[in-house]
Amino acid sequence: MGAGAHIQEPPDEPVERGDTSGLVRTRLTSRLLDPAAYLVGRVVAPAGSGKSRLLAHVAFANQGPVAWCGAPEPVPRTEPALVEWLWHGLSPALGVAGDPTPGLEGVIDALAAPGPAVLVMLDDVHLLEGSDAELALADLIRRLPPRMRLVMASRVNLALDLSRLRVSGLLVEIGPDELRFRAWEVEELFRDIYREPLIPEDVAALARRTAGWAAYLQLFHLATVRKSQAERRRVLASMAQRSRLVQEYLTRHVLAGLSADLQDFLIRTSVLRRPTVALCDELLGWAAGSREVLAELERRQLFTDRVDEDSYRYHTVLLSYLEARLVETVGPTAAREEHHRAALLLEREGLAEDAAAAFAKAEDWQGVARTLGHPDGSAAVLGGAWLEALPPTVVETDSLLLMARARRAVASGALAEALTTMRAAEAVAASSTVAERCRRERDQVATWTRRDRPVGTDWLAVLRHATQRHPREAQRVAASLPGATGRFAEGAAAFLAGDMLSASRILRGVAAHPDAASTLAAGARLMATVAGPLCGRVPDDQDLERIRDEVEETAVPWLDRMARVALVSATVDSADVLDNLSDACRREGDRWGEALVALLSGSGCLCRGEVAIPYFERAARIFDEVGAGVLETTAHAYLSLSAHAAGDAGLATRAAHQARTLASLLEVPGAAGVAALTLGRVLGDERELARARELLGPLGTWEWHQAVGPVSPSVPTAATVAVAGAGNGNGKRSPGGRVAHPPETSSTGPAMANGDGNGNGNIASNGHTGRIAPAPVRLRCLGGFSLVIEGRTVDESAAKPMERALLHMLAIRAGEQVHREALIEALWPEAEPDAGLHRLQVAVSALRRLLAADQGAPRQLLAREGDSYRLALPEDSDVDVWQVDAFLRHAGTARTTGQSTPEVAALSAALAAYVGPLLPGDGPADWVVGPRAALQAAVADAAARLANLYLDSGEHQAAVEAARTGLSLDRYRDELWQHLIEAAERSGHHAEAGQARRAYAAVLDELGV
Repeated sequence: MGAGAHIQEPPDEPVERGDTSGLVRTRLTSRLLDPAAYLVGRVVAPAGSGKSRLLAHVAFANQGPVAWCGAPEPVPRTEPALVEWLWHGLSPALGVAGDPTPGLEGVIDALAAPGPAVLVMLDDVHLLEGSDAELALADLIRRLPPRMRLVMASRVNLALDLSRLRVSGLLVEIGPDELRFRAWEVEELFRDIYREPLIPEDVAALARRTAGWAAYLQLFHLATVRKSQAERRRVLASMAQRSRLVQEYLTRHVLAGLSADLQDFLIRTSVLRRPTVALCDELLGWAAGSREVLAELERRQLFTDRVDEDSYRYHTVLLSYLEARLVETVGPTAAREEHHRAALLLEREGLAEDAAAAFAKAEDWQGVARTLGHPDGSAAVLGGAWLEALPPTVVETDSLLLMARARRAVASGALAEALTTMRAAEAVAASSTVAERCRRERDQVATWTRRDRPVGTDWLAVLRHATQRHPREAQRVAASLPGATGRFAEGAAAFLAGDMLSASRILRGVAAHPDAASTLAAGARLMATVAGPLCGRVPDDQDLERIRDEVEETAVPWLDRMARVALVSATVDSADVLDNLSDACRREGDRWGEALVALLSGSGCLCRGEVAIPYFERAARIFDEVGAGVLETTAHAYLSLSAHAAGDAGLATRAAHQARTLASLLEVPGAAGVAALTLGRVLGDERELARARELLGPLGTWEWHQAVGPVSPSVPTAATVAVAGAGNGNGKRSPGGRVAHPPETSSTGPAMANGDGNGNGNIASNGHTGRIAPAPVRLRCLGGFSLVIEGRTVDESAAKPMERALLHMLAIRAGEQVHREALIEALWPEAEPDAGLHRLQVAVSALRRLLAADQGAPRQLLAREGDSYRLALPEDSDVDVWQVDAFLRHAGTARTTGQSTPEVAALSAALAAYVGPLLPGDGPADWVVGPRAALQAAVADAAARLANLYLDSGEHQAAVEAARTGLSLDRYRDELWQHLIEAAERSGHHAEAGQARRAYAAVLDELGV
């Protein structure tokens, strides 16, 4: 069942035992359903908080006998009357008839016999206050029989000594804050019980303005039932004191019977909003006495909560009611004067937000401006409904009020609106200091709406950079930044890279950081909660409850939406909730929120085995629009996984290759691992599956990804089989290149060559056992050099420069014989023939010792065949230049036969496998310059061809990415510029097309064309 509760009948009517109407709040009922966990449960809260409903739900769900003692009539004021009330509920539960032995002894004796625990529910025990029955109840608790579990609901704290039970952990206490309806419970209540769902914005507003008071939610429903959405929003917009139903309920059930002195105290001190003992005494002109009154109000649970020893807080709804009573009692003019007196006191104490609100109610706009920080521009971070009540002429001519409004827009995710308001604030700023503050904040917001790289090294700029490219690099930079914000940027960057182990650890530290602002701490805890399950840290109910409460306390709508989508996306029947949240983002103009909702929604569907393709496609598109390449890459990776789960092998392959290309360019290891997992499943390729494990294992997410979607490989399509076959080289040369190719493999099944090229290696399949084993040799020459033999990385720093050059020269032509004269001419061109031959033989001997440093390593990896030498690699070695060449050759074959789909797949794989120039560390050496240029030109050709194919098939954004990749290799390639401009125009990105035209024109000017 759900997590909410409500009052179906009028709030003053008792709830009968077993009445299951309403939404069960399991976060509360679960605390009272374990008989081994407690002896006494106490639920204390004001009228209309849902106490009786909670007891009814617990009684219904309890597995053992229940003694239901509802609201007593007549009220028991003596011990015999209390016993009679108890026995009326106990006798049916125990299955006995007749009267018990007189007094409490009879009740205790009846429960002395062995048997299951009996749950005794006492409702409305506040009616016993000040009577002999209260003393008898205290005596019963002291002598509680072992079988008895006592749960009491009350509006006040009775004089019961519960200290022993509290210390021993046998007392469960549920107060007003626990009973307060959370925003998600309000949503469930109106959607599932009232059958009149609210849009997310209205849910948040209703929860905030009612502070989760159950009775008010019921009254709001009664006032708006069968009304249009516009009418419901109008009622919601009106303050609580304007509601006749609310006024009547507060008068009859909350303040009824309260002395005139206490009522007067509440009304007069309501102007302080959050009263303290000292401020109340000063406001009222008392020498002392407020401490006792406030303590009595708290004891009576009259919507008064203690914040600390001397500070209290009035409930939001009660404040609205009291402010209306103040106007009724003293008149509008005197009420404004009272608010003004309070404002001056609050301002003196440095309580800027409360002071500004009080000045606004007093209509003292100069006071509002003063508390906002005029004239030096040190504006407070303000919000709240009072800002909307200010006259437009006041707000529109005040820079700091405009900035307060802009910050609220940022908190809602409406970045475009915030930028407009910030520009207006800068335009009306009265001083250069304020104008500079406005401009600086505007630049920070604008960073998240532009595609260009952020300027600066503060934590926000680093975090934005992490969404665009190289999140690992951003993580390293953030690690050097100070404070909680630096740690947050570090953890968020790890999250974006897919490293959920590091992200969870760092972000949990931020959430506990003593200097972390509440919003930062809540955001960190939320992100850690999302990361946790992916790396084996599953949050329990208490963790989820805590994050919900922390997020709600921040009153940041954007964060609230993200929390709700993150916490419901993996639950059943969450589609409507997620769609509503997505609609709310669109109404706010929140593109980031819309993309994140789509990404998290897709993840939830993927976990539940539902179709997730549209969600990931939408997320990828929007992330591209906002310039978040890292998140776009992640969306493509999970699109591939969801497509495979849906049985669309073609889409899965295309998306995986696109994800791999982007992950290689932007360095997103998590997305690269997911792409490899998809390819491994689609192709039945254990090398790819092992590659996925190698990438995702250190990030802590391999086990989670293994469990997502169907794990058995699907039947490969013709296209995927063809691409898989590209991994088996046939010894032919690539277009214009001198790059060597691998010998034929003896692999027993299709095995796609690894295309990530990131230096972590590939894994081969053992044809006899089916087990996954590392490749015997892993060689990387693209973007840098590395050589791993039987799991041992060769330390080439131990070799001399010419020995290293010889190794590199043979590596780029691995498997190919190179005549000794060609080696001598390339490496020792000035040496005499005999001296050159001697130097070659010495270098070869040193390299053989280096390559065979371990006893088990192959000693003839560097083989001599006649007058030639070659790097003799085993057949199943993992060599990046072989992979690129194999994909390029397969693309050529597919093009010749007119098969566009296999050609696209092969070209995408080639671009993904090419991660950098050939041996860049060897500089302009003659022996590497030619092969380097030839390979780079071949890959640029592949990018141009791929962009053209994407244009033909209408995949315009993919064409843009392919053209960008090609231009990163050859910025003078005219064809690539033309493809980029055309694809950007067709995809509707006219600004990007214009930028490409200007860049193309600059290139032409540079060439003198």
